[in-house]
Amino acid sequence: MNKKFINYFSFLCILLALVIIGYAALTFYRIRTTNLSRVSTQFESLKDSIATSYLAKGSFNSDFFKTNIHRAFQSDPSLRALVVLRDNSDVEYLYARNSEYLLQRPETFSSTEESNLFKIEPVFEEKLSSSIILPSTEKLRLDCVYGVIEKADIFMILRNALIPISILAACLTLLIILYPRILRKPAEEETIAEEKGEIKTGESRRAEEPELSTPEEERVTSSTLSDSEIDSGGLFSPQSGLGWEEYLEKRLDFELRRAASFDQDLSLALLKVQPLKREESLYAEIAKLLIEQFPFQDMAFEYGSGGYAIILPNTELERGISEMEAFRKRIREHFSLKKLSIAIGLSSRSGRLLTGKRIITEAHRALLKSEEDPARSIIAFRSDPEKYRQYIASTIQK
Repeated sequence: MNKKFINYFSFLCILLALVIIGYAALTFYRIRTTNLSRVSTQFESLKDSIATSYLAKGSFNSDFFKTNIHRAFQSDPSLRALVVLRDNSDVEYLYARNSEYLLQRPETFSSTEESNLFKIEPVFEEKLSSSIILPSTEKLRLDCVYGVIEKADIFMILRNALIPISILAACLTLLIILYPRILRKPAEEETIAEEKGEIKTGESRRAEEPELSTPEEERVTSSTLSDSEIDSGGLFSPQSGLGWEEYLEKRLDFELRRAASFDQDLSLALLKVQPLKREESLYAEIAKLLIEQFPFQDMAFEYGSGGYAIILPNTELERGISEMEAFRKRIREHFSLKKLSIAIGLSSRSGRLLTGKRIITEAHRALLKSEEDPARSIIAFRSDPEKYRQYIASTIQK
């Protein structure tokens, strides 16, 4: 996947997430401010009601006073608890919806400081205090605990925040699923063009596109197919189900150009199983495992007399080594009764601008080294950027 696109899309997702979180926080603040203003007004009304009820009967223990307090709690669900205190902090009257709002048992409140009477949840609850003016020499104080954020408010805020976040996550998931397929569509169109005859033979293809010259010792000799064989077999060998070797270089040229355009890496793996020929049934069986392991059939090709070539798009060299090691183990486990010698050579783009022929040459040389040293079943060609620049410069001068 394009790194620039990933960076831009990640930045956009983070920005949208921050906007959603900020909007949720702003909504929380506005709801709390509105509720606090409302309960402040109700607190003033409750204070006046308490003073009136007390003056009517002259006692906080009268049925008339208690009935008015109960009505106040019934009419205002946000009112959690209240206490009327004398100037010496003695509790004159206390009422709470339930004991969870009290820090101590009621019988211990006779001379408790007001700050320790109630259990208050910060942010979600607020304590309001005010003096009660009565025609007496004693001073009274009213403390009330109000809920300023209810569960319904939290649910609404979370719902409004989770809906856009869920949509954003769904879009991200859909993009991750579809983007690789969109990238592969041009490759499929080019493959179709080849099948229709726009690209006839390997010779005509090489004549149309300039290539970097390669030293003679690095050239790879490959078998070619006649036009009649290609026309009769299509893009894939009917025997193995893999792509014809003739198409490997052309497909590599295309994939390398695309990898360079999107600043991606690309690896090529060449695999040789000895003793094995294309005509043998075992060759087709291993080809079937190859297609299962690497699901893009148009990236797997026949190679040489009994080998395989696998293009690994958007894959760095180290990851390519790991994937081929896993495939080598799978072959050994699947054909445990057969004595097979498996050699694998790899090369990668590694930030270079190179042709399909060049990367085939590098992977082939690594494959030959692997065949020479059975103890090292996988060998990777690691490019030297400085030497490659010198090679390019010498090629241009020629």
